[in-house]
Amino acid sequence: MLLEHDLRVRLRERRDRLYRTGAHEFENELERLLGWMEGRPYIAAILREIESAEVDYNVWLQTLKGRRFAFPQSEIDRTKICLEICRHGDPDNLTRLLTASHFENLDRVFVEAFVDPLVNFVEDRLEEGGSILALLLRYKRRVEWFDRMQLLALVKKQPKRAIAVLDADLRRFLLASGIDYPFSRRAELPEAESRLAEEDQPLALETRLFNPETGAGEEGLREGFAQAAAFATEYGRPAAYLVVFNLTPKRLLFRTSAPRDQVPSVRAEGKRIFVISIHVNPEVTLDPETGRTVRVEIDERFLAGEPVHR
Repeated sequence: MLLEHDLRVRLRERRDRLYRTGAHEFENELERLLGWMEGRPYIAAILREIESAEVDYNVWLQTLKGRRFAFPQSEIDRTKICLEICRHGDPDNLTRLLTASHFENLDRVFVEAFVDPLVNFVEDRLEEGGSILALLLRYKRRVEWFDRMQLLALVKKQPKRAIAVLDADLRRFLLASGIDYPFSRRAELPEAESRLAEEDQPLALETRLFNPETGAGEEGLREGFAQAAAFATEYGRPAAYLVVFNLTPKRLLFRTSAPRDQVPSVRAEGKRIFVISIHVNPEVTLDPETGRTVRVEIDERFLAGEPVHR
């Protein structure tokens, strides 16, 4: 896709610019590189998935004391460590552990050792279309910008199959976007096709409907959250995804500890669960006093099964 190709080219250009920069400007250029990555929604989504890896940066640092430098074996764990090192600016002089020479350009060693694994990982994800979170956010925009009326009409035509209709539309989009196996369970394919897809891994993805008038209320979202976490555990994934189709005219918000400019996410059972709310209903309920959209807020403690007093 043109977008992914353009991002890969621009990311590589910025990496090369950092590699060529002088020592006096290196830290600023590194900060600009990270800022540029955070400012591209598709790449930022990949960074969020990298952050969901279980390895802890500070714990890893402690393992280096008195021992040889060693990255974690897992690729995503290694990438998370490199991301954290880039953000911290190497205050522990990790670069010097990688070279015995005092004459090497340490900034270039830093790029090769810590920036390149991060850039390569992101480039691979961009090429493969493999960032599930980025694709889910793109699907959210497609629905909310273009497909609301069409999907709502399908749901009204088959109200008893609403979640099945919406779930199928999402997974069809994922397949068209390069995800070879867009299902969360192998049983979702006929036996013949399932045998053909033995090497493909199911997605740690759960979909739910939010429409309290038909019985699809907050409790169903909590159950969906638990199912997404169970998928992550079963498939050995660091992250899982809960997609909520909101059929009400009210705005559905999830209050989590994630920064406001990031996708809502909750840490549960050692996994990071991303929660994406998609507003299918084009109508909006306004508060008569303030004129603002009426909101329904779901707290992360509720999703995680903790008692919440309201």
